[in-house]
Amino acid sequence: MAPETRAGEPSASSQSVVEWAILVIFSILRICATIQTAASAIGYGVKEELPVGSLIMSVVAVVWSVFFLVGSIRRGSFAAIPQWWGIIDISVCVLCLGVTGLVLPREWLVGSWHGWAYSYTALVSSTVPGWLQSRNKCIGVAVGIAAIYLTTALPGNLDSFMTPATNSISYIVFITCGAIMCPAVRRMAAVSDENRDRALQLTAALEQAKYQFHIHNVTGLMAQLIRDDTPQEILPLLREQASQEVNRLRHDILSSGEVAPTSSVKTVDQVVNSSLAGFGELPIEARTALGRDVRLNSDEALVLESALISLLYNVQFHAQASEVVVHADSGDDFWEVSVCDNGVGFDPSTTSYGFGLQSQVVDSASNKGMTVEITSHPGEGTCVVIRGHKHSDA
Repeated sequence: MAPETRAGEPSASSQSVVEWAILVIFSILRICATIQTAASAIGYGVKEELPVGSLIMSVVAVVWSVFFLVGSIRRGSFAAIPQWWGIIDISVCVLCLGVTGLVLPREWLVGSWHGWAYSYTALVSSTVPGWLQSRNKCIGVAVGIAAIYLTTALPGNLDSFMTPATNSISYIVFITCGAIMCPAVRRMAAVSDENRDRALQLTAALEQAKYQFHIHNVTGLMAQLIRDDTPQEILPLLREQASQEVNRLRHDILSSGEVAPTSSVKTVDQVVNSSLAGFGELPIEARTALGRDVRLNSDEALVLESALISLLYNVQFHAQASEVVVHADSGDDFWEVSVCDNGVGFDPSTTSYGFGLQSQVVDSASNKGMTVEITSHPGEGTCVVIRGHKHSDA
């Protein structure tokens, strides 16, 4: 059966599809060879125009070809058959040429359907690259069969030399083409499967990072909401912030698996202003005018927004700042967004970055070709600058 995809199951691999395609193509060639041989044997056998040896050999060829074909289809691939099947297959081809060369009149071997062996072996031998996965061995088989054919067909037919000569070249051409095609499409399928696996792994990693991001933010908010020393006047702002976070989480869950259009763009100031929503309790001064004309593609915008949200949560949870400045800037070929506060700060040389700062800011930005510069000193606040390159296709 052809590879199928059922609902809820992963799609068939590219390799299995390619192997099935090779099986179908080569099976058609073998079916043609078998039908032609059977028709020749029956037609000329009824007329008693075939020697017994040629008739017996044609029956052997047909029976073996049917067995080979059915066995290959049951295994789903020519590449899955035992190697000894292939050896027998080549041996049957050699015997067909040898027997017909011995028992048929010379003139029947060239340009006559009495000499059925050429048609059979030409089509059957062209399927050799389907199971013999060595280009050099395939070419060796092609040259060998061509030489055997010339040895049997050429004596007594020198006056029609060009016919057996061109027939012998057909063996080499057919098998060589298959020997080039099969490894090429198999390699393409393997690369396709490798890329699909990497994409699935990357998607899974991104999904995990996304939910870690939400968990990091939500747990921090919950901790602030349940603390006894949280000022009553900021509780409404925290609840609004929690509502914003719930909406983000709901949106990510509902849109999980969807691919954002790559043509979707936002400007830096739009991303910054979107990131600030819900942080009403922070004393933020936003300066975004210089980012108004800087366009980001959807991936860059998502990374920048997630990074800014993480930075603002860090300020809210840890900085104890009385002033936070978010500033967007741009130059000839770059843009940058900085988040600076006058809070407690920390020593970067002795303090390890947490999940939000390391994963959601540094790592995510780096993966998109952005740079992150972190400056902080105990008691002097923290400043984080995210910088990226402008590009014409954003």
